[in-house]
Amino acid sequence: MRSYKEIKKEIIHLSQNCEFIRAATTNDLIYTSFKSPPQLAESEQDVGIFWSVNTKMNKICGVNNIQNELFTGLHGVENLMGWLDKAREHPTWDRNSEKLLLTTLEVIHKHLIDHGAVLPEPLLCTSKEKSNATSTSVTKNPTSSTSSVTKGVKGLPSRCPNATPGAPCTMCRVDQTTNKKLFRCHCGESITTPGGRTQNVLVHWRELQLEKSMKECPIYCVK
Repeated sequence: MRSYKEIKKEIIHLSQNCEFIRAATTNDLIYTSFKSPPQLAESEQDVGIFWSVNTKMNKICGVNNIQNELFTGLHGVENLMGWLDKAREHPTWDRNSEKLLLTTLEVIHKHLIDHGAVLPEPLLCTSKEKSNATSTSVTKNPTSSTSSVTKGVKGLPSRCPNATPGAPCTMCRVDQTTNKKLFRCHCGESITTPGGRTQNVLVHWRELQLEKSMKECPIYCVK
């Protein structure tokens, strides 16, 4: 997976030459959602700044929103990327937060290309070679933004890709060990949740979905 700096540069370039999307205004959700600096609410101290970042990002690039909410310009994509720059400076931002963010940015990147945006010729093949394939249709997002989602480790079975509204995954469970909680995924993987944070589990689920996507829809370098 490419670095944040690399994909940021490509997304801004793609958004600037994508005829499908218009320039954002200060009335658009992509501006109003990211006009204020990222902040961590007192009630979210245990989950870190990524929870807030993910919630806001899903308003714009969730599978049901990206078609209508992704706009370009100083009040659009460029404003969003500047906001993410600040979020990544937060003390609670870690490697797993970075992995999850990059996965979301790959969705934006692919959406722009699917709607006619192109990279400069020298970058085209390089981008394809570095990028992990993302499926053209996302069947389930374990971190979708919804008020009914329970935060923290105990709520993870309800956020599993195999869960449905009101029906948590019965194969996932949380075990309490001597000093920490251990999450047992339906796939058989045991995942640590340091400090009660859920990022390790979310990264695991994203990686499972990416592996599935690459098997179903491989993307080859355009010659």
